Amino acid sequence: MNATELATKKRMMFIKGEDFNFLTYNVLIVLDAFKCHSESVTFEGHQKLSYLIDLVSSPGLAQIIDRYHRLGSRLNKRDIHSLSVAYANGASRKHFVARVIHSLATRGLISVRQGKQSVGLDLWLNLESIPATFLSSELYTPERDNIVLLRKCSSRLRTLTFDTFIEKFFGEQGVRLWHT
Repeated sequence: MNATELATKKRMMFIKGEDFNFLTYNVLIVLDAFKCHSESVTFEGHQKLSYLIDLVSSPGLAQIIDRYHRLGSRLNKRDIHSLSVAYANGASRKHFVARVIHSLATRGLISVRQGKQSVGLDLWLNLESIPATFLSSELYTPERDNIVLLRKCSSRLRTLTFDTFIEKFFGEQGVRLWHT
């Protein structure tokens, strides 16, 4: 199945944003792509996930970030607008992602602990509770590819503080920040 067919299939299967299935598979794919499979390797700061989901699920946004990182040039207004929309979407979905994390932890699919950052949670997958075929499905190849692009921009993405993540992936690109 090519990338266009996968994107079409996902558009029919999931409603981007408040769809708990969409948020759930993105959280699980992000944790797997960062090899967060044990308490010794965690995704630090759950708040980043709300914002990261748009970057991971949209090839266009990941390419904007990658292009800025490689070229170091100022983004055009359309790219800044796209990142601004992703930033606003992330801010508006924080509550939904927190609910998904709670649900996944309750079901034993992920584990959670209080993070080093006072308000953040550190997360990791419980691989034994997740079907191997889910994580290896070709349906999620575009998301994995986008994570590879984003990791090139920041090899420490998994461990960045929330504020550093927001500044690096949105503020430095020209997005006006208003998070609290």
